[in-house]
Amino acid sequence: MGISFLLSLSGCGGDGQSGIQSDSDFDATVPLVPKSTILQPFEGVVSSQAESGEVVGTIIIINLAEVDIIAIMLSGNGFENFLVDAEGVVTVSSGALLDHEETLDQYNLVATAIDSTGNNVSATTVVISVVDTATPSSEVPVLDDAIGNVVVDSPAGTLVASIPISSRGDSPITEIVLSGSGYKNFMVATSGAIFVAVGATLAIDDLYILDAVAKNEAGESEPSVVTITVIAK
Repeated sequence: MGISFLLSLSGCGGDGQSGIQSDSDFDATVPLVPKSTILQPFEGVVSSQAESGEVVGTIIIINLAEVDIIAIMLSGNGFENFLVDAEGVVTVSSGALLDHEETLDQYNLVATAIDSTGNNVSATTVVISVVDTATPSSEVPVLDDAIGNVVVDSPAGTLVASIPISSRGDSPITEIVLSGSGYKNFMVATSGAIFVAVGATLAIDDLYILDAVAKNEAGESEPSVVTITVIAK
């Protein structure tokens, strides 16, 4: 898959706008080559009473070239309250101060993946909101149904659809799980965003009817139905 550009050349400089007339117009097709490693943007919610080691969620990692990621580092104001392991799992750190009446009610951070040679191979935004939970969690999340289309041969990491979250319950969503025939062709973030998975095999007119279940401290949501159709380019 590529993008075709119609380029116009002139003998001297131009005004930088498209459509400049010249004696030489030609098509140049630039292939779309996905990055070898991509961290997807992450949004999570954590209780102000969360304890050390509590899972906030997982950053989706699309590792097309199977880069050896040895660490994911956080930066930004308040980053020390959280940790991310090499698999992308975000947890509350030891000694974290999350009482948002005294600190922050939202952390806007950056996660950077580091490979075995010490190079930064990808970075993404991490947004974590802090909510009050004075009593044990008893409300499970509520998901709505979702419908999406995906173009055949779309690369891993392509956004397919987003599952509407009517309610996150009274504790953070730690995971959303897909099931059903062909579910491994897709992956889903705790925000509800669904992406094409690494190694997906999609054919034109394929129809996937999947169940999505969100989990939090109180338990699992009722399944919502996710319908995905593969369409031609």
